[in-house]
Amino acid sequence: MTTLNASRLTTDAIVALFTSAALKIGDGDIPTGGGWQGTPGLSVFNGYGILFPIAGGSSDGDVGRPDSDADLIYQVSVWGGTRAAADAVLDKVNTVILTWPLYIPGRVVRLVRVDTFGGCRREDTGEPALYMAFNRYRVYTTPN
Repeated sequence: MTTLNASRLTTDAIVALFTSAALKIGDGDIPTGGGWQGTPGLSVFNGYGILFPIAGGSSDGDVGRPDSDADLIYQVSVWGGTRAAADAVLDKVNTVILTWPLYIPGRVVRLVRVDTFGGCRREDTGEPALYMAFNRYRVYTTPN
């Protein structure tokens, strides 16, 4: 198995992991039920996140399978109505991705770690303002 397959399978597995944890994390898009539930500023805002595979990472392996091991990078960007709400969503993301078992067909997960702590910032592009936070993660896998 090449790292090309590993990338797709790993992304699918992370999406499934967040879904099983009942987190509102979209696969490259805003998830159902995330964001304003009516008129912005006058309705409930459900914090949410979006998972993005990030360019970079690397492949490795032995002489027989030189590209079989994968070091893949993912970003989860989250939004909340307040800084504390955005950080709370990111705390849940961290707990799930760093402590729950990640099952990838045909692969063994060697390590999942935070690669970058992105911090939290106010976004004034809409009314009312929202807060966005993110972390980047590295997922190291090898064929089983």
